[in-house]
Amino acid sequence: MNMKNKLSDQLLEFLATGFYSGLVPYAPGTLASLLACIVVLPLIYISLNPFLYIIFLFLSFNFGLFLYKRTMGEEKDAKRFVWDEFVGIWISFFPLMFFMGNLFLWSVSTFLIFRFFDIVKPGFIGRIDKRDEVWAVMLDDALSGLLTALIITIIYLLV
Repeated sequence: MNMKNKLSDQLLEFLATGFYSGLVPYAPGTLASLLACIVVLPLIYISLNPFLYIIFLFLSFNFGLFLYKRTMGEEKDAKRFVWDEFVGIWISFFPLMFFMGNLFLWSVSTFLIFRFFDIVKPGFIGRIDKRDEVWAVMLDDALSGLLTALIITIIYLLV
């Protein structure tokens, strides 16, 4: 293997494991979700164009499919793969682009609701999570993010 391939493989592993947060022995998904918040908050804060944000989400999801196949191989739902947590959090944070008020409070609330759904995996999310396909690894977190986005929006509208 030449140096260029080795560096690209290391970069892909770095991303797949969420800046190596997926390698911690306890709560790697929670740590990865927290890091994903840190990555996305500047985009929310500067009010990135929502259309560009949706493109970012679409590309991130599809990159995750590639990333899993490239770094995890045939391993089924590898615990060290946490790019799906990043994408799920990024989806759940989408409504915050439109909220006025305390971004910190809404960010913490969104984080906690996402982690709840990602851990509990209610209903159809749990059924998808049990699938062995690569798309299911990404999709259960994306759906947890969508559900979180819906709930955080409802809470915002009611408050």
